[in-house]
Amino acid sequence: MTRRRGLWLAGSVLLVTALAALLWDFVLEPASLTVREYDLALGNWPGDLDGLKVAVLADIHAGSPFNGLSKLERIIQQTNQAKPDLILLAGDYVIQGVSGGRFIAPAKFVPVLGESIFQSKNDPEMR
Repeated sequence: MTRRRGLWLAGSVLLVTALAALLWDFVLEPASLTVREYDLALGNWPGDLDGLKVAVLADIHAGSPFNGLSKLERIIQQTNQAKPDLILLAGDYVIQGVSGGRFIAPAKFVPVLGESIFQSKNDPEMR
């Protein structure tokens, strides 16, 4: 292999790798929603809490290029369909300062969360 061909090949591999990383980081991963269920066996866990369903929401990044209010509503809908007993919000809710992103003001964000996630446990739709 000639030096020129080797440099062209290395540059091509580097370019394809960079494009694949950009595609994953800015299109595929942000547009995905992963739901995983785990059964945990915990020692000394109180019997009356057996079967407790906990939903953990993390890295929502509402306002990033592919995570607008429609994605947030989809997350909330899927969370509610799981009928968890407890919802933990683990962080990274909104994003700002990202190229192509936009700030979602709390006035728009909180009502969407408030209407769907923070319902009373006495609400028949939550059971």
